[in-house]
Amino acid sequence: MLHDPKVLRGASFFDQALISAANFVTTVVLARHYSSEEFAAYGVSLALAITLQAVQRTTFVLPMTLLGDRVFRRRSAGVAGQHLLILTVVLTVGLAVVAGGAALGVFHVSLEAMLSFLACLVIFFSLDFDRAFQLKNGRPLWPMIGSGLYLSVNLVLASLALWARLPFLAYVGAVAAFGVAKTLVGMLSVTRPNFGHGALLLLRSLRTNFGWSGAGTLASAGFIHAPQLVLASFAPALNVAAYTAVRTPMQPLGLLLRSLDVVDKFQFSKIDVTDLGAQNRQALRTWFIYLAISALAAVAACLAAGPLLGFVLGPKFAGFTTSFRLCAVALALSCSIQPLETLIYRLGRYKGYALCQMTGAGFALVVAPLLVHAWLDVGATTAYMLGWIVAYVATLAFVIWPMMARRSLAGAASAA
Repeated sequence: MLHDPKVLRGASFFDQALISAANFVTTVVLARHYSSEEFAAYGVSLALAITLQAVQRTTFVLPMTLLGDRVFRRRSAGVAGQHLLILTVVLTVGLAVVAGGAALGVFHVSLEAMLSFLACLVIFFSLDFDRAFQLKNGRPLWPMIGSGLYLSVNLVLASLALWARLPFLAYVGAVAAFGVAKTLVGMLSVTRPNFGHGALLLLRSLRTNFGWSGAGTLASAGFIHAPQLVLASFAPALNVAAYTAVRTPMQPLGLLLRSLDVVDKFQFSKIDVTDLGAQNRQALRTWFIYLAISALAAVAACLAAGPLLGFVLGPKFAGFTTSFRLCAVALALSCSIQPLETLIYRLGRYKGYALCQMTGAGFALVVAPLLVHAWLDVGATTAYMLGWIVAYVATLAFVIWPMMARRSLAGAASAA
């Protein structure tokens, strides 16, 4: 029953919906009820955390998801130990930075940014791992339960922020504490982490997955988050905050496709690794579905930009419609590329994909300073969108061209 694809997709969708709702509550509360400086600090921290989380996802989580069932069962305790080792290092470094900043007497907003970064990192490092780990252990409902608790915590914090004026640092600190607790409880209910095996898996993952995979993921930050960092270096806090805020109304698209993707990757892992034709067909069929959903969502968002921003974010951000439309296009591209990414990682073609991402990043990095200085948040979102377009086209060529070549060779062989 629990392994029925419909049950898996339903559980994954509600898991993503609850997580998205929790993050939505956090973004809206911070945007509406805290200062622009505090929200800008959160936005920059979120961008940096998501960048590192993307490296963690491609280096550790995605390869784990694509493991065969028997291999995963042998490594389950080691995988748990590996994740806790990574999380411990992240927390230790983060706390050391915060403590050092406090000792040096940094500005208050800088301390807010560092604590926000720590909270965002803890939460986002756990999301994809918890979901994939529980699914591979045959417990698809557990992530949904954890996400429901996460939403409850965020609603309580939002209420305290609205009616008890909860300080910003207390808000993000509580989010970080819950993120750690959720991961530990979920993991210990399945297995006892093996840190020795985890250390070996960590070294192996760094050798085999981190190289080109990590480089490509870091390069993608060039067109995703670098424009925001350029913007934050000189622009008013409201414009920096807007760059983060305009992504919020598109969260439903992300939650829908990520809920489908985690199950699709799980099902993809069951395809025989030697059956390249079946893998290609599955990846292309899924990509067409994701692309159609993303395109429809982007068109609808662009047509309703003004009312949508006003309803979700309030009058403070209602006028940033151009940035929102550009962001909607970029997010549609990033959401729809996931099935192609699955095929690329299954085949181990890390280098080529990394070069595609680097191409988009290089283009965005060249145009971002000029565009941001000319149009502030509109320039930043333009650079973000253009970087994604370049990387997307390069990835399509990288994936589709070998398929066409193999079909031509197969046709020639059959004709002979």
